[in-house]
Amino acid sequence: MTGFGLNEPGDGCVLLVEDSWHDLLLMSYVLDEEGLRGSVHCARSGADAIAFLDRVRRDGGPLICGAMVDLALPDMSGAELVDLMRQDRKFRNLPIVVYSGSTTELNSREKHQLESVTMVEKPIKFKDFQSAFLRLLRSLLNNQCDELAVA
Repeated sequence: MTGFGLNEPGDGCVLLVEDSWHDLLLMSYVLDEEGLRGSVHCARSGADAIAFLDRVRRDGGPLICGAMVDLALPDMSGAELVDLMRQDRKFRNLPIVVYSGSTTELNSREKHQLESVTMVEKPIKFKDFQSAFLRLLRSLLNNQCDELAVA
């Protein structure tokens, strides 16, 4: 077991919803460096994320400890995905981080849909990105997974 304590069979995972190959590779690199790549499920669109969440609901696993969602997805906004997740009892209290290159252009509906999440703007420098991403993972995995396991 390394890093944040999520590499044993049956442990939880973080759902990462990201359509950019570049950002996905960057996040994968950071996860590899921390020994956590197996602890993350990647979805490339809102539809992929919804299909994964449906399988988790239907089949009962893995435990999802948190989600990191890009605001600009190809098939729906990250705000819409968060709204759909919040409507599902199983995922209503899931810690979610929504990130984007810019959060200043949100419309009022998106702002309302994102009230219950943490918003982060993507940093430009790799070291800043790595630091922010790891801080978010630590927060999600260390603080939330145990609480969700008993819920």
